[in-house]
Amino acid sequence: MAVCYIVGAAAYCAPFIPSAGDWVIAADGGLAHLQARGITPDRVVGDFDSLGTPPVGEGVLTFPVEKDDTDTMLAVRLAWEAGYREFRLLAGTGGRADHTLANLQILLWVARRGGRAVLCGEDECFATLQNGTARFLKTAAGNFSLFAQGGDAHGVTVQGAYYTLTDGILTAEHARGVSNHFTGKPCTVTVRDGAVLIYWQGTADEVTFDE
Repeated sequence: MAVCYIVGAAAYCAPFIPSAGDWVIAADGGLAHLQARGITPDRVVGDFDSLGTPPVGEGVLTFPVEKDDTDTMLAVRLAWEAGYREFRLLAGTGGRADHTLANLQILLWVARRGGRAVLCGEDECFATLQNGTARFLKTAAGNFSLFAQGGDAHGVTVQGAYYTLTDGILTAEHARGVSNHFTGKPCTVTVRDGAVLIYWQGTADEVTFDE
């Protein structure tokens, strides 16, 4: 499946190489990351308060500062309308906490519509799993955590991890799923009803999703 890479303005941008059919969007100051890597984006969107000077050229979409969506959300909507359902949100963690939280909400927005988005920071990733299974490779290492997102999550099962769980409930008010560990074996996380936000130390390539 073709991937839409959306690059934000946070300090760190995970490395990536787009393949044929992929789309690359710079969200405001994310254009500087792409220029440093020699990658020409297919679209550039934003109000350009981070970039400073609005760019010019084909594929540049300028929006007012006073708007309801973040620049990253504008990019997601644009790619969704173009038919993309697989997203990598890069340079979207760290810096202002409110923008990081907004990007975590985007993960839920995409998941509820049947898509998949992974938010990647420096040696860490986030993804929302709704009514499905996440499968981590046995090479995954370090910590991972689960948080109920958008309400309580029922039928949560974790296999192959240090702490296992069978048909459990994660609530939005209790961090029961924090600080689990990969064990060198394949690990699966399943949610029967609801959504969980998965945090893990690693890369997006270490996990696949069944829904």
